[in-house]
Amino acid sequence: MSSLINQDDILQCLKGKFNYDYCHGVLENDFDEIKELIDSVEPNDTANKTVFPDFICDKGFIEHFHVTSGKLNRKGYNITKEESKMLQSHENFKEKVIDSLPEQNQEIFLSQHHTSFWRHGDSLANFHKSFEKAWENHVESLKAYDGKKHISCFLISSDDVIAVHEEPVDEHGVFYGELLSTKKLSYCLAYDSDLLEHMYKYKDAIDFVIYINPVKGNIEIIQLKNIPNIKQMLSKRKFVLYPLITMEVSSTYGIHVPIN
Repeated sequence: MSSLINQDDILQCLKGKFNYDYCHGVLENDFDEIKELIDSVEPNDTANKTVFPDFICDKGFIEHFHVTSGKLNRKGYNITKEESKMLQSHENFKEKVIDSLPEQNQEIFLSQHHTSFWRHGDSLANFHKSFEKAWENHVESLKAYDGKKHISCFLISSDDVIAVHEEPVDEHGVFYGELLSTKKLSYCLAYDSDLLEHMYKYKDAIDFVIYINPVKGNIEIIQLKNIPNIKQMLSKRKFVLYPLITMEVSSTYGIHVPIN
């Protein structure tokens, strides 16, 4: 999994999309501060990918880690193995195409390669376990960090396939059927009361959590000290979280033109 995640790309994706719409419980006075942190940080040590934190500046730090809703067994995450095989398949295809081209190519040659697999075993329980384990590991690293902590931020990327359905709440026990139908929502931490409670325990050590799913294009910024306000605002709404049946698809296209 981690070998397929580029934290620099994650940060650039965040920088390109950051705005008020993605802020959940962020105080107006603190918006400019977290934005300045995101715009200012630079890689901490490009030669050492395990150093804490991943990104630093005079304002504070951003530490990145990745979580998944995929199934874990003794050999690792299923999703990691499948994605690695998919990536290798495309690399082999490109090498094969290059080897097959004539030295003096005189015509345009098109090539394409497609792979796919069904994700099996994704669950909310797997997601929570992955999240909490990664969180605890990075909190331990934070305890040993003596650098600048004016603004501390965890940047969490994910390949989750969790969806959210809002169920209508009626205090009188009356069924209204389709009259109260709601649309499916994309997962975000604000809908996940269990993880909100887990994160809130660390409000004195961590200021912000940014959650991003690059595939879905979802971004969320949470200010941990304001989690009670988020829960209060959503207290009269009921959310059901569940995994989707998902297929991952990858394609490679090549255009080879003559060189004069």
